[in-house]
Amino acid sequence: SGIREQTNDLRFITTDLRLVPDDISIFDAFYTQSPINHLNHKNHVFLLPTFLFYKCHVNHFFKTEKIYFGGGMRNRQKDFLEYIYRPNVLFKAKILLKGFESDNRVNHSEHLRLLQNSKYSITIADVDYNDNGFITTRHFENIINGVISFVDSKYDKYEIMVKKDDWRRVSSFIEMLEKIECLEKNIFEYNKIFQKQKEEIKEEYLNGQYYYNQLIQ
Repeated sequence: SGIREQTNDLRFITTDLRLVPDDISIFDAFYTQSPINHLNHKNHVFLLPTFLFYKCHVNHFFKTEKIYFGGGMRNRQKDFLEYIYRPNVLFKAKILLKGFESDNRVNHSEHLRLLQNSKYSITIADVDYNDNGFITTRHFENIINGVISFVDSKYDKYEIMVKKDDWRRVSSFIEMLEKIECLEKNIFEYNKIFQKQKEEIKEEYLNGQYYYNQLIQ
């Protein structure tokens, strides 16, 4: 309420639903990464999650790691065990299982180095994010770092980033491996998907015009 008294235009942008204040009615506009106004704010605005965008020119050849993932198990344990906790996946994550705990997380700079050195990754989300269609930066982060970005079938239910029939959508680790094997055997298809991904990162996302247009509504 103290902040409210200091301005006649108070807006809130959230990138994490766990950080939403108890009283959102004090804000003139409420920006989330879900196209559905599930919090019932009077002026909900959907924002594509492009906060981490930067120009990154990464060669997609001469990568030494095949599959990499950086992130935790938080509220997505089933999908983490399906796609990430595998002997042929390099992962940096905090793992909390019954009777077992490990943490080999790295800082953001090292995470980006590992990502840029990898050919493939997977985008998964928390259970509640899948339910309400809240999308994160991970898919775009993969793309701008030169990584073929597979996406779990439950992610992005409203098809904001990835259409339901997109070839990169997978429902299991085995399906992802089969598609990776296809790309490893066919450099033409690999380059085709790589180029398609580059086109998903529009110039208006990189230069800030998209956000400017959304924020001045």
